[in-house]
Amino acid sequence: MKFSHFALLAGMTTGQAAYAQTAPPPPKGDTPIPKIAQPAEPTAEERFLMSLLSNWEKRMEQIGSFEANCVKTIKDKSGADVFEGKVQLMRPNFARLDLVHIKNKNQIEKIISNGEHIYEYRHLDKKILVHKMPEDKSKGGAVGGGGTIIDFLFGMKPEEMRKNYYISLGDITKADGKPAYALINILPKRPEDVKEFKKAQLALWISPDEKFKDFAYLPARLWFQGPADRGDETTWEFVITPKPNLKPTDFKPDPKPSPAWSLEWAVSPMKETDPKIKPVSGIEKK
Repeated sequence: MKFSHFALLAGMTTGQAAYAQTAPPPPKGDTPIPKIAQPAEPTAEERFLMSLLSNWEKRMEQIGSFEANCVKTIKDKSGADVFEGKVQLMRPNFARLDLVHIKNKNQIEKIISNGEHIYEYRHLDKKILVHKMPEDKSKGGAVGGGGTIIDFLFGMKPEEMRKNYYISLGDITKADGKPAYALINILPKRPEDVKEFKKAQLALWISPDEKFKDFAYLPARLWFQGPADRGDETTWEFVITPKPNLKPTDFKPDPKPSPAWSLEWAVSPMKETDPKIKPVSGIEKK
């Protein structure tokens, strides 16, 4: 049954009558009226941070697809591993990562998202693991999910950043006496992100130099520190080039390197909701 506006009005008037009969007399003298607390005005640092995030979001919205030369460095107790290569991204959820270890050319990282599935090439195991594209991108994981490198590269809305992470402004680095990078410190809030990283830092280009205008507000570096039980840290360094001519066929899964390779689900799908993996054209043959 709907709540009647008349019932609401009656309740208000009845309440007023009851109050008039029982309320004590108003205080005498100069008793101060309690003040209503007002929300604190954002500081100059907070305003600058939100301006950075807004400009980052707008800049990335202008780019439908891009390619970046990148260096990935992984450090742990055993030492450091450095990979070099390229990453290509196209909205809404196409991605390609091709990296090779700078010393051991047999150590290869390759991940391809064709918009429907994510293909993870494990060269040491000679297998291709197929991941389902997450339906709810707010829950993280895979390409396009919250808290992944893809999200941080393509930009997020400021309110989304503040909802999912504790963020603060880090240092403003300079080159030749001019601002070059703005560092944004990131701490996870959501349990699924806490499992992935302890803290992170994003570096955005903010150089006012005219020769660097094409890089304005693009990500230049992304650093993650893993959870305490892992004790590792990963740094991604980028030089991004907008590539408006990328198309879905550029993200077609590569064929198996040899017949010895297997194609498997990373997590077996439910038979009731997802059929067996269908061979992707060209992936079964070299």
